[in-house]
Amino acid sequence: MGPVEEAALARPRNQTVRRAHLVTAARPAEETACNPVALEDAYGYHVVTGTSVTRERAERQLTGYAATATGTVLDV
Repeated sequence: MGPVEEAALARPRNQTVRRAHLVTAARPAEETACNPVALEDAYGYHVVTGTSVTRERAERQLTGYAATATGTVLDV
């Protein structure tokens, strides 16, 4: 038995082990954070005025952008 198996046996059954997921951002953090806010404002305007974007489409596109920008999977 290796160290990983021994550690698993030593841990209480109701405790789970989470592995770290490191993300390497393609752009600076401030830019990655500011762009979704600006998109949310713009989409919000179109949703409220009823011009060209539905709420569902805005949510899907904003979440898709945020997932791409952060390299993660985001559920809607």
